[in-house]
Amino acid sequence: MQQGSSGTTQLTLTPQHGFTGTVSLSLQNAPAGVDLSPTSVNVTASNPGSYPLTISVDSGVTEDTYNLTLQATGGSLSKSADLTLTVNVTSGGGGGGPGTTWTVRNQGSTLYSVTYGDNQFVAVGDAGTILTSP
Repeated sequence: MQQGSSGTTQLTLTPQHGFTGTVSLSLQNAPAGVDLSPTSVNVTASNPGSYPLTISVDSGVTEDTYNLTLQATGGSLSKSADLTLTVNVTSGGGGGGPGTTWTVRNQGSTLYSVTYGDNQFVAVGDAGTILTSP
């Protein structure tokens, strides 16, 4: 993941012994600036359920590979899963601020102009080049 961004992964929970209720979630061994959302899910059925989890990385998190543990606790059970998070420095030289991460929508070889509006940078160029950045 890039500094200052977030990504999602899926958590599959299989309730045991008829469990329904709240399962608390936490990240172990995460550096400051790495956050998990949500921090709890509500299990309402006895069959497996899939839950999207978002991991956010602040722009100040050091570029590195981190071995994290996702801890899930519900009722009297606690289970864990290992996760690997690789944090990359945002390209563009702006230190992770606005306009440093670009999405290529169409690409030529020369940029002509950049403008900002509606909370987004847009760069245009030859051959229909369009780049966008929050």
